[in-house]
Amino acid sequence: MSDARTESGQRIAIHMLFASVVATAAASLLFAQPVVVRAIVPARHRVDLARATVEELALLPEVGTQRAARIALHRATVGPCESVEDLALIAGLSSSHIAALQNDVRLDADSNQDSNQDAHRIVKPSPFPQQP
Repeated sequence: MSDARTESGQRIAIHMLFASVVATAAASLLFAQPVVVRAIVPARHRVDLARATVEELALLPEVGTQRAARIALHRATVGPCESVEDLALIAGLSSSHIAALQNDVRLDADSNQDSNQDAHRIVKPSPFPQQP
């Protein structure tokens, strides 16, 4: 009888050990920080600050729809940025936001692109007036 209890106790101990290992693994997966790998994108694949739509700008890291709308509004009222650092003039864009964008945006003068490069653009009208 004591052998049956010992065997039963060992099974319970093994099940408890297994459950704690699974719980620990699940907790480590739940609370683990994701690893973000960023590649430097060639200039021909970067978003053009002078012509990108709000939707395209919103897809950039650290931007979102509100900052994208501010960038487009600034472009429509003041004119296009002459450098990436000009984004600092726009409310809501800090130096850390601009640093995150450095490798993902370009200015029209940054590359000699042919007319086929815009074939990938999202075709939706901008909610902001276009400057003549």
